[in-house]
Amino acid sequence: MSVVPALSIRLDEEQENRYPTKTIPLFSPEFCLLHLVMHRIMLALFLLLVVSGCAPWESVGVWKSEAWHGEPAKMEEPGEVRLPPGRMNKDSVSLEIAVGQLDHQQQEEVEQLWREIDQQAISFQVRRRLDQNGLLAGVIGSQPPALLNRLLQDKAVDTSELEAWQIQFIENGNQKTVPRLILHQRIQNGLGENHFVPVSDASAQASWVVREGARQTAGTGEQARGFMQLRTYPTGDGGVRLVVTPEIRHGQPKASFGVAEGSFTYSTEQSSQIFDELKFETLLKPGQTLLLGANRQLSGLGGFLFGPSEGADYGQRVILIRLVHSQRDDLFESGVDHVSTNSL
Repeated sequence: MSVVPALSIRLDEEQENRYPTKTIPLFSPEFCLLHLVMHRIMLALFLLLVVSGCAPWESVGVWKSEAWHGEPAKMEEPGEVRLPPGRMNKDSVSLEIAVGQLDHQQQEEVEQLWREIDQQAISFQVRRRLDQNGLLAGVIGSQPPALLNRLLQDKAVDTSELEAWQIQFIENGNQKTVPRLILHQRIQNGLGENHFVPVSDASAQASWVVREGARQTAGTGEQARGFMQLRTYPTGDGGVRLVVTPEIRHGQPKASFGVAEGSFTYSTEQSSQIFDELKFETLLKPGQTLLLGANRQLSGLGGFLFGPSEGADYGQRVILIRLVHSQRDDLFESGVDHVSTNSL
């Protein structure tokens, strides 16, 4: 008489007295059902791993650009797990934007910087309109001058007018320098998409005058703050046509309702005055930077946008907009319609 082998399923030792051991004979209906269920579970787990995406998780540090200070790129210590960045849209560009806050003592170096960069990259008519309103603009090459790096380096904390406990607090916290870059970001901007860069601090009560030839237009507002509106149009050679428009937002935020993409939208925004008469455009190649600032006198609209707010102890601010990368490349494309912004 042959003995049929059996598969024994042992339960937990603590429950062995309550639940006796159950023996399932091999090739019995119960064994076949259990085997089929386990097989399907393992198959489902395998398929789940296959279809759950092939992009690996990145646990290494992320490289950060230190181009504004002329320092080599640094790598953060390995820390939190990060997903790999998504791909850029075909018509998008990558811009690096910085707002620097400079001291009164740096005025001579600022004027020297304006002499070293290419202001001729901006048309004469545009430069004349900007100059009437106290604004300056120029393009910096892919290799920024050493003077720019010195201007934007962190400054030492002035402890001459601080009390002893304040100095001790700073030394204990190892905060011996203050960054001059009050804004430093990298963005991806699509075709014709707007991006707004805050320039000035909010002013409780402000007034400004815009000049266009012999005509002058005055404006006033509460809680006023200056912005630069940036709009990008990638070109077919890897560059970008950058459209810049000054703007001032003021007043109390107001609620507005609308419809976008088939759904209702709700937002709260301040009133805005957009200075289309001062709108201009320039072409940037990868690595080039547009520099925006005010003249020495901080006159007109330039003084409001880039000059110090009431009670502030800095000299002026500047904006740097660098083209990092553009996705548009028409070398192997035919029938590409280049967008012109001359009629904007």
